[in-house]
Amino acid sequence: MTTPKMPRDGNNHSIPVLRPRAGGAWQGNAVAATSRVGPFTEGTRVISIWAINDVRFQTGDGTVVASATSHKLGAGERLTISLGGGDDLHTHIAVIRDGGVDTAVEVSEME
Repeated sequence: MTTPKMPRDGNNHSIPVLRPRAGGAWQGNAVAATSRVGPFTEGTRVISIWAINDVRFQTGDGTVVASATSHKLGAGERLTISLGGGDDLHTHIAVIRDGGVDTAVEVSEME
């Protein structure tokens, strides 16, 4: 894996932004029961998530579960989050709908 270089501003200072990883787009469905997206590409430390309707989510390993008390992502919002690092690097995200409407969830690995 190559190390991406940060873009620079007019004063030649690094701009701390990430870009979507090529081949790192995932789609999932938030339904009445937990569904999982992953495992993410080895070494992925940041993801961005988006859904057209409200969802609840939780990151973790291959057994992670989302519930009505998990973190909320509002309809149409995009959230970029850390997956941790070292021995506590999460590899999956679990989602569940927040309300009565099933919805697609888009997840992008960032680098």
